[in-house]
Amino acid sequence: MRKLAVGTNIKMYLGYQQTASWMIGIAAALSDIPHVETFVFVPAPSLVDAQRIFSGMPTGYGAQNMHWAASGPYTGELSAEMLVELGCTHVELGHAERRQYFGDTDETVNLKLKRALASQLRAVVCLGEVDRCTPAAARAHLGDQLGRLLDGIPPHQAAGFMLAYEPRWAIGVDATAPADHVQEMHAYIRTVAGCLLGHDAADKLRIIYGGSIGPCDVSTLCSLPDVDGLFIGRSALDVGQFRQMVMDAGNARIARRDQPQQ
Repeated sequence: MRKLAVGTNIKMYLGYQQTASWMIGIAAALSDIPHVETFVFVPAPSLVDAQRIFSGMPTGYGAQNMHWAASGPYTGELSAEMLVELGCTHVELGHAERRQYFGDTDETVNLKLKRALASQLRAVVCLGEVDRCTPAAARAHLGDQLGRLLDGIPPHQAAGFMLAYEPRWAIGVDATAPADHVQEMHAYIRTVAGCLLGHDAADKLRIIYGGSIGPCDVSTLCSLPDVDGLFIGRSALDVGQFRQMVMDAGNARIARRDQPQQ
């Protein structure tokens, strides 16, 4: 069974000192939860603090974006090499807000993914349909998107990154996407990945769900057979709540594993 992963992106919700305090709380809160890979994405100015706070701790950390070039005249950007120097373990690529406000495309995210893999950073690559639509339309969008995102990615690197299914219509709203829709899209993503990378590689690829996840959604989502974890948003700003959600995710995975096979 693929290892469960639970992470968060705190976006630009907290100030610099608030972020430092939040990271200290998170490092302590997630220090003793086994069998779950945890990670956080924080604003660039907080990465130096993250290196100090998460040193020796099980929770990974990283940037909310990076450039595909090793260096160059790219004002305001971060390179993978900079992130590695700062001890980052993860990097987030292609979030819906990066696409909406800053012009990220599947093609540029593909370039960033290749650079991340070459630098041994575990990328969390976001994808998903923009508008709520029929399942057939959502599958068509995801199939096209995966073809561009995974272009030129070797099958042996499938275990080195995650896909985060985040339909834009489910981000920042009051309720997560329906569980049956989440499972259907995750299963379809894995099927398409199998066609692009090979079925063995697709079986190793972790696909996590993000989009307005609340505490009451965790157990249901983590019980779905093709959901390998969660990418939690604003609910993670409450340290105690985030810890409980990680624990609930782990317990749901254990319960799923212990269910008799049909």
